Amino acid sequence: MKKRIELDIKSLVLGALLGAIVVFSLAAATAKKPADNLRVRQLIIVDEKGAERIVIGAPVPDPQVMGKRLHRRSPATGIQINDANGNERGGIGTLEDGSFVIGMDDERNERVDIFFLPGNGAGLGVKDEKGRQRILLLTPLTGTSASAPKLEMFDESGKAIFAVPPPK
Repeated sequence: MKKRIELDIKSLVLGALLGAIVVFSLAAATAKKPADNLRVRQLIIVDEKGAERIVIGAPVPDPQVMGKRLHRRSPATGIQINDANGNERGGIGTLEDGSFVIGMDDERNERVDIFFLPGNGAGLGVKDEKGRQRILLLTPLTGTSASAPKLEMFDESGKAIFAVPPPK
């Protein structure tokens, strides 16, 4: 009886080993080479709590600010970076209206934008904590009424306090 139990255990181990070899051999024979492309409309990266922190999409969702979803002026494709509460804090994107923007936000407002706006030109805008434009560097499109580059600084009321070239 003892020999039969030993023989059965040896047979069982040998069978399991043979089965594992067959499974691994089949897996290796049928393994595919990694895909060269991944085609998706959105890729959402979440943190350990499940909050959407980075959204790469075509389109990206409208921004959330202070817990409220705001309407974007035009659908956007790009990368949206959110804080732990899901509020947009920055991103890079091209909008269907032809704009291209790189933005950095605080918890309430857009603060720094590098942009190209069709019909206006390219520039850099810096806003204060209330969202008011304080510094604007703009290179207008050639052929527009203001085709010379300009740098402007504004006070809290929006009045220009510095401008190069000076206003006419």
